[in-house]
Amino acid sequence: MNMKTEKMLELFDIKKIQTYQGREGNTLYCDVYFKRKKVAVFVDPADGGETQITFVEDNIKKEIESFFMQSGLNQDIYANEGWDFLENVDKLSFLTMFEIIVDKVFNKKVAIKEEKKWKAKCKKSLVYREGNSYHEVSWKSIKDLEELLKYNNGLEVLQKAYDEGSKEGNTIINDVEQLKKLGITLSPSI
Repeated sequence: MNMKTEKMLELFDIKKIQTYQGREGNTLYCDVYFKRKKVAVFVDPADGGETQITFVEDNIKKEIESFFMQSGLNQDIYANEGWDFLENVDKLSFLTMFEIIVDKVFNKKVAIKEEKKWKAKCKKSLVYREGNSYHEVSWKSIKDLEELLKYNNGLEVLQKAYDEGSKEGNTIINDVEQLKKLGITLSPSI
């Protein structure tokens, strides 16, 4: 999605999220908000059937559909989300677009939660992301990376872990200032 569309996604939110393992993937039950107002209840039971979307009022459904069309969100979804096999953008249903938006908002919330979880581990570990996977390099009985520097080869061990974690394509999650304070020589890309 383009930057304009990413900005528009911020108008949507989901709350009361429940997920379970369904027959065909993970279920998603949630309340959907648009411009901070509850607009729908979203139920994807992951059973191979259709997602159930119940709008709180018919006029809200029409307002969101109009927003999709006027903002160009429908064009972006058609062109960038794999729907261009359809004859034209008019063949892309409103409910499909709504489902895509809810999935994107959900995935963003999951990514933010995951990032926070791993950021919390940075005090005692070197953490890096490789694609969508996180990796933690930690040392037994070390509760703060500074403790590692008390050992003769502590900085060397930490530097080796950093060099390994910062290979091309990986992203170091630890704060740059924390790493500098520890004496790690940062790779040029940081």
